[in-house]
Amino acid sequence: MAFLAVALGGHANSADPRFAAVATDALHLLAAAVWLGGLAQIALAWLPLERTVDRQLRRAVMAGVLERFGRVALPAFLIVASTGLANAWIQLGEPSALWQTSYGRLLGLKIALVAATALVSYWHAIRLRPRLLRANPRAPERLERRHWRLLGSEPLLTVAVVGVAAALVAFPLPPRQLADADEAQALAGEACDPCPQPKPRANELAVAEQAGSSIAAVWVRRDGTGLAGRLRVLDRDAKPVASARARIRAAEQTSCGPGCLDFRLRSLAPVLDVRVRERDLTSVARVPVRWRPDDNARARRLLRRSQSAMGELRSVRQHERVTSGPGSLAETWYRLRAPDRLAYRTNGRAESVTIGADQWSRVAGLPWRKDRFGGGGPAFRTRSWFRWTSYARAVRLLGVRREGDRRVAELALMDQATPVWFRLTIDLGTERVLRARMVAGGHFMTQRFAAFNRPLRIEPPVKSDVG
Repeated sequence: MAFLAVALGGHANSADPRFAAVATDALHLLAAAVWLGGLAQIALAWLPLERTVDRQLRRAVMAGVLERFGRVALPAFLIVASTGLANAWIQLGEPSALWQTSYGRLLGLKIALVAATALVSYWHAIRLRPRLLRANPRAPERLERRHWRLLGSEPLLTVAVVGVAAALVAFPLPPRQLADADEAQALAGEACDPCPQPKPRANELAVAEQAGSSIAAVWVRRDGTGLAGRLRVLDRDAKPVASARARIRAAEQTSCGPGCLDFRLRSLAPVLDVRVRERDLTSVARVPVRWRPDDNARARRLLRRSQSAMGELRSVRQHERVTSGPGSLAETWYRLRAPDRLAYRTNGRAESVTIGADQWSRVAGLPWRKDRFGGGGPAFRTRSWFRWTSYARAVRLLGVRREGDRRVAELALMDQATPVWFRLTIDLGTERVLRARMVAGGHFMTQRFAAFNRPLRIEPPVKSDVG
């Protein structure tokens, strides 16, 4: 019951599937206590006496204590290994998280230490001890010394395993649960009822692009050999633009209300050419509508992994362009260095430097002003900079293609509560995001990411420049 209580108080209690996670964690703890605890107890009880007792007593300890413990230790180790692998899969979700996340790398260290302990146990218990017990009249002294030295190293390895396990417990959540928490927040039905825009069905793609100052939002599905769906022209408040006149090239279309068209295409076109006329301005939006309807689960897994890979970067540069419509443009150049440094400058000559809980800002050559980051809230962390899963109520895989020597995938995300649409271009070799496109009311943004993990300095302003 004690081990079950520990499992219920740890990461397993927030994992999915919860029952399997808690059960395997409790069994893992119990088996580890038998195996590693038994090793430690034997070592502490007998090793201090090993040099002071005669050979006959040492031989009796081997045969009467160590051999009997081995019959219990081997099954306990097998349970530790199998439940540990099950827990790792539940906590990581993907094998790549083992080397792409801090939690995964620490878990890998624990696995290596457990494997080293098992190897030491195998060597002295399976290889050396039978030879020592069979020796007649006496075993070579060097073999016996090696046996006891190996046995003596196990408590040190056990302490290291327990230390790494304690460090893992200190993580707020393992990678899979962290992504699930973001996703659960995104998928929560209570966020809006009714929502400003409908959530796409499982067989639908929801995607959007800028059309002047408006949004050309499309919900599309396969219809035989063609496509069918609905186009909505929305303003900055996600309301229909009653004055808009929209047409889709090469499509059969009928009005479904202000700023709304139902359409059908006879072929699986890769892009919809949407022409929107408002007053005297005509805009064209090219909306991608080719996707893989059977790969929704794959798309969500790729989103999780890419967000995790971006959060694990040591450094990155980001170029961002934002417009609210024709005639407006704001550009920002960001630099991020893990774990807690951010600097940016804008085309409006604004600058900022953030280090943990401290932030310095200035505009157009004026002195720097120091404030608390976020008004005194939690300190800045680069890991929290990339949070696309929060807007992933629907995730679709638009396709996979080659860009030069890279193989890239493009994902489409939609959150009907905001509403907001994202498209991410991901390098499948590194699972890093190369580009992000966001479409929201009055906010059309393109981001490009580069210089991954390259040396980068971010320092606070010189004190003499701070006002």
